Amino acid sequence: MLAIRRVWIHTHPGTSAQPSRVDEETFARVFGRSDWAVMAILAQGGQTSARLQFHTGPGGGLQIPVTVDWSRPFAASDWPGWEQEYVQHVRHREFRPNDWFAGQNGPISVAEMWDDLTDDSRQLSQAKGPA
Repeated sequence: MLAIRRVWIHTHPGTSAQPSRVDEETFARVFGRSDWAVMAILAQGGQTSARLQFHTGPGGGLQIPVTVDWSRPFAASDWPGWEQEYVQHVRHREFRPNDWFAGQNGPISVAEMWDDLTDDSRQLSQAKGPA
């Protein structure tokens, strides 16, 4: 069974393809006994990350340069069908500062959330002191 589990390819939402703490823990737990394994991540924004980890000899790991060639068709590609499904089901909505969301202590607007985030960021910067 260990000979089969060597490559883990998964996706991340957003634009970060950097492995999370959970990714690192899962990679160590599931692939840590293999003599070698690869973890590859494709982020929603198209960013990529891949690392070869090996446990033979002195052991170690190295980043692998990787890109995705989106221009090449593959067996299951159905571009017209995907476009039709996208047009049918995806709706864009513009968020305005007066939009409201459920907060821990009742409704909160986007503007209030932004104010809270910038206040938190300012407080963190002040707590760190000068760079």
